[in-house]
Amino acid sequence: MDNIDDENKRKVTIAGAAVAAYVVGATASLLLNIPIKPYTNKDYEREKYMEDILTSEELCRANLRMGIQPFHRLCSLVRDKGLMQDDKNCKVKEVMMRFLNLMGHNVRHRVLEARFHHSRETISRQFNKTLNFILKLYKCLVNDHAELVYASRVPFEISSNPRYATYFRDCVGTLDGTHVVASVPIELQD
Repeated sequence: MDNIDDENKRKVTIAGAAVAAYVVGATASLLLNIPIKPYTNKDYEREKYMEDILTSEELCRANLRMGIQPFHRLCSLVRDKGLMQDDKNCKVKEVMMRFLNLMGHNVRHRVLEARFHHSRETISRQFNKTLNFILKLYKCLVNDHAELVYASRVPFEISSNPRYATYFRDCVGTLDGTHVVASVPIELQD
């Protein structure tokens, strides 16, 4: 009988200590004005971020350095070649989006960890795998410079004018369609 009473006293003491710790913590939180973080649905936040980027051509180019359609074609190419598949934790579009964001902006894994709600270890591991996959796609993605036909790539006005032709010989052009405005001031044009 005494054994049961001791057991009950111990349970009551533990419960009382837990309630006291909670009251002290809540009081300290109120007195010190410590904000309590609300619950965030990380999967929803990640999907919303990716959806926002993939519904705006301007945002897609700004974040991934490519348009929406080329991004989807790249994801399809990676899937079709069997290099990467969707799994329960990560979709191909998310991994490619992180890879392109990191490469295009030189951001750190810590930034992507906060934005995509995955650990740095996961981001680093998937980045290295994706880099290896992209290197395997080299022949599919990059044209060999020797195969480019000079006359068909350079406008006739440039290729036929000896004043310009020597400067633009073997010029490949931009890779992503970006045009850079370059103008020489009038006083330096001579």
